[in-house]
Amino acid sequence: MLWICLVVGGALLGYSLSYDEWAGTLMGAVMGWVFWAGIRVRLLGRQSADQLQQLLATRESLDVLQQRLSALERQSAPGVPPAQAPAPLPLDAVIVEAPTDGPELIWDLPDEAPQATTPAEPAPQILQPTRTAKANPLDSAINAAKDWLLGGNTVLRVGVVVLFLGLAFLLRYATEGMVVPLEARYAAVAASAMALLGLGWWLRMRNGPYALMLQGAGVGVLYLTVFAAMKLHTLLDPTLGFALLVAITSFSAILALTQNSLALACAGALGGFAAPLLASTGQGSHISLFSYFALLNAGIIAIAWFKAWRILNLIGFFGTFGIGFAWGLQAYTPALFWSTEPFLMVFFLMYLAIGLLFARRKLLEPDSAPPDHTREAMLRWAARQGDYLDGTLLLGTPIAGFGLQYALVEHLEFGAAFSALALGLIYMALARWLAARAPSQTALLMETCLALGVVFATLAIPLGLGSQWTTSAWAVEGAAIFWLGLRQQRRLAQAFGLLLQLGASAILISGGTDSSPQAFANDYWTPMILAVAAMVSAWCVFRLNSLTLIDQRTARTLLIIWGAFWWMVSLTSAVMLHAPEAYLAAAFLLALALSVALWAAIAIRLRWPDLAALCSVLTPLSAALLMISVDLHNHPAGRLGWLAWLLVFAVHLLTLRFLTGMQSILARRVAHTVGCLLIIAVLALELRFGLLQLSEHYNAWRWLGWAIVPSLFLLAMSSTRQWPWPVNACPEAYHL
Repeated sequence: MLWICLVVGGALLGYSLSYDEWAGTLMGAVMGWVFWAGIRVRLLGRQSADQLQQLLATRESLDVLQQRLSALERQSAPGVPPAQAPAPLPLDAVIVEAPTDGPELIWDLPDEAPQATTPAEPAPQILQPTRTAKANPLDSAINAAKDWLLGGNTVLRVGVVVLFLGLAFLLRYATEGMVVPLEARYAAVAASAMALLGLGWWLRMRNGPYALMLQGAGVGVLYLTVFAAMKLHTLLDPTLGFALLVAITSFSAILALTQNSLALACAGALGGFAAPLLASTGQGSHISLFSYFALLNAGIIAIAWFKAWRILNLIGFFGTFGIGFAWGLQAYTPALFWSTEPFLMVFFLMYLAIGLLFARRKLLEPDSAPPDHTREAMLRWAARQGDYLDGTLLLGTPIAGFGLQYALVEHLEFGAAFSALALGLIYMALARWLAARAPSQTALLMETCLALGVVFATLAIPLGLGSQWTTSAWAVEGAAIFWLGLRQQRRLAQAFGLLLQLGASAILISGGTDSSPQAFANDYWTPMILAVAAMVSAWCVFRLNSLTLIDQRTARTLLIIWGAFWWMVSLTSAVMLHAPEAYLAAAFLLALALSVALWAAIAIRLRWPDLAALCSVLTPLSAALLMISVDLHNHPAGRLGWLAWLLVFAVHLLTLRFLTGMQSILARRVAHTVGCLLIIAVLALELRFGLLQLSEHYNAWRWLGWAIVPSLFLLAMSSTRQWPWPVNACPEAYHL
């Protein structure tokens, strides 16, 4: 049947296109047969591939069965040995019948005692990976066309195709060798389309698929007639043709709603979006175009109120934003902003509403909600509902809308920033409205809108402010979102909060990588905000104990180290900015000691062991600074050094006294050891400086300053005396 249709269709096509009718008919028939042969060969190849796949699957099944049988034989328990056959009687043996006199024999044997047998281990389950064949796009398209053509009423579908092609070529070559007026032929084709529509409407109760096919063919022929009358023979003015196309679109939408036909609705929508392209002369107004799209999308909204037709919504979405994007590339200028911006806002709100209406229709379906209305159950139910949310509309609408909006307001200062902020506020307000209206069934939709609002509000900061403000805002926002994710145990929120803090650091680093050697010297508050945000996040991990992304101990350690790094960057920037050059070392020691004192107070107040362990870095950093600043005439107490070192040693002793119970053994040992060596080194350097000032040249006392203090310490530690705190708190750190 198929090859006959293709040969006849090819012959008609060749007859219509060729100037030599017989040669064209023959060539068309041959081409139709070749097309059928190609389809046939491809189908045979596909069948052969399917059979080969079945053969391989059968072979794998047999292999699996063989493996299972072998495993069962190997793992079966040892049973009773097989009974041996009785020895054969000799040939000369005489069979004598036993006497039957006497008591009757009892033939019922007692039950055997159960034998202790070890249970056989179950055979290991052998899993074979399932092979999923990837569909070829060409094969999928051919199979879809074949299924449509051969499925259902084949004669009807082939007839519709041939009729459509015939009418198309009738209009294309209507002026060649015809005596009937051109207008009459167009009227005849339009009348045939109306006849198809009328017949389909009349048969809608008797044979629904047959009637819908006829109506679809009628709508297609009407589109074809109007287009040919405008473009081929200019019988219709573009304005009138556009009005007719709008009328056909509205009529097809009414037919689709009346008969609950998605196919008719899609055909009407496709024709509606194609109408301005077909009727375009290149001289039209964009206001008229977007006004027409607004009316068309209003119809799609009306349909979305009653039907959850995702394909129709996608046709409208891609048609509206796709054609709008193409127009913007070719014709948009900043002078057209005020006549274009309202339409973009209307289209965005329309498809935002369409996405919500789609979710509403899905939620109104019977038995759609689970009996358990907890948040976890609702989220699991929403994840199982493949059609509950239309991700393309829900996520594509803000992305496409903001992308087009960014192009429109690029010439305006802070235009993109305010646009992103407005978009974020819209989605946050929508999430709040959904939470108040239906917090159970719309949990996933509400959280998606909230996430979009947070993302666009976050994006508004770098678009409108500098790197310092962006870093500060992102750091604070990241810490807040991370805390919220820990409170609500949402891994996505936890990851987003950490990524925001990492992005804030990246923006600060990229903003400070200039040619100046004092890259961060003019800004010390921004690194401090980063440090505080990281430390607050570490405290949240310790306090809430609900981090699920990575190991909690690792996360706390990394966040504390990250925060301490930016704290040191902030201290360095502040000291370099405000302290005179001669007092840099003393100023940094003072800032470091005050910082550790603050950390110690917070650690004691919050009982926070991670921050208590961080306090042990005071003496190593002070020792590193002492080594960097040492020279032949070093005077640690000079230039306010006496005040700085006294404060460092006081804070060191206080942390040893009050943080002992919260620090690890390693941290305590490091603090005691490095602190002891640091005190000895500072005293030795200061004593050497004093002897240098008091003694004459080439005097031995000038060089004894290095050895006096260490020798006294070794002498004291070598005695058997019980030394008080802090020596008795960690003796191994002092008895070298």
